[in-house]
Amino acid sequence: MAKHKTYLTSTLILMLLSLSTAILSQDVPQLSNIHVNKSQNQLEVQLEITGTINYESFTLFNPNRLVIDLLQVREFSNAAEIDVNDFGVTRIRTAKNQPDVIRVVFDLDDTVPSYSIEDRQGSIHIFFRAERPAGPQPEPKPVQTEPERETTPPVTPPRETPQPVQDAAAGPVTRGRALSINLGGGLYMPQSSIFQEIYGKSSLSLGLGVTYHIPLSNVEDLGFSLDGSYISDTGKTTFTEEEVKLTLIPVMLSVFYQRHFGTLVPYAGVGASYFSYKETLPDTFIKPEVTGNVFGYNFMIGTHIKVIPQLSIRAQFRYHVAKKTDEDDFEINLSGSELGIGLS
Repeated sequence: MAKHKTYLTSTLILMLLSLSTAILSQDVPQLSNIHVNKSQNQLEVQLEITGTINYESFTLFNPNRLVIDLLQVREFSNAAEIDVNDFGVTRIRTAKNQPDVIRVVFDLDDTVPSYSIEDRQGSIHIFFRAERPAGPQPEPKPVQTEPERETTPPVTPPRETPQPVQDAAAGPVTRGRALSINLGGGLYMPQSSIFQEIYGKSSLSLGLGVTYHIPLSNVEDLGFSLDGSYISDTGKTTFTEEEVKLTLIPVMLSVFYQRHFGTLVPYAGVGASYFSYKETLPDTFIKPEVTGNVFGYNFMIGTHIKVIPQLSIRAQFRYHVAKKTDEDDFEINLSGSELGIGLS
């Protein structure tokens, strides 16, 4: 039986590693280019993106800026600064705001131009329309030089250094609430010596869960998760060595805190546990089976390792405390440790 468990565990780990390797081989989304097109009536800026498009946009003032955060985009290959000086836009700046966020900033005139944003296949289009003087007089030329003098302070190092503060203030806008699905497996190691004598020191488990993330800051989350596992094992009674079968279904409701460190996202939390159990006994026993449930609590620590923004490998350790005394004054102890690996 130990060889069987080892084989199944190795197979599960190899499947997870193969899947993560396949995902790593995919192209990482990036901002490949920025195209600026001027016409008589409008300015069109095209953000060319390889991969899935997901973004947030907002405006900042004093000085005036339009900010577009490209979520789940890690790299950009376009120029970091592009001078425009038309239609109320002085320049376009690009930088990495977070490990998985590329920020595009449009520096605007004192009078913010009207604009619209369209999400098209493979690109984001931003259209600027500025009020121009009526008649044939070409006033835009003098107006273009004035924004350069007005925006000269942001170009200088003293004006550029406050930018991280502006990004941090805009952090709650860039990261929203999210829902994740967790799938994995591992080993459940019971604390009870009686359990170990009958079923061994560990049993395989398969798990499925869902987590709701609430951002606390740019790098911190509060998570609420509902997880369930399926544990099934066979053993032999201690005296007659007859076969018995045990099925455990623990359900956990947990709250945890996690912090982002690039591709690593460690977390820790606590939760309530509910164990449903069923033990099928040999025919020689008076009862064919024993069923019931036990309530308890658990502690967990773990980490996510980001493969791509939408997928991560999760390694987790959870300790359960779940005991009760039945009507025959027999202690049922399902406490133990759970070590798992999976995808989220």
